[in-house]
Amino acid sequence: MLPIYGAYKLNVTNDFNITFGVGPYFGYGIGGKTKQKLNSGSWIDGITEIEWETFGNGVYDQSRDWLHGTTLKRLDIGAGANIDFEYHKFVLSVGYEQGLRNIAVQENAPGLSYRNNVVQVSIGYKL
Repeated sequence: MLPIYGAYKLNVTNDFNITFGVGPYFGYGIGGKTKQKLNSGSWIDGITEIEWETFGNGVYDQSRDWLHGTTLKRLDIGAGANIDFEYHKFVLSVGYEQGLRNIAVQENAPGLSYRNNVVQVSIGYKL
């Protein structure tokens, strides 16, 4: 993910700063696997768990037609904001990002929508 934020730094005291940032982000899915597991019962062929590539053109298996198109699009675009609290060399950062693009491949489920929502908190120390 590549955020491109504009930021404003507010010097509250000599030891304490607050930085506000906002802007777009761009993300690209490199790889991953998705697993679906049944809590009870099994599919017709007796299996209880299936796995497929998360990103790509969809999963297609003649015996599991309902899986076709259950992958995600690789490119994600969104907007985000964050606030950093800096005291001496310690930093507490809180941020939120909202995906603006539907990343679901919707071949067999019209109206299905996946959008990323991210809440992040980090603590750091500046060397």
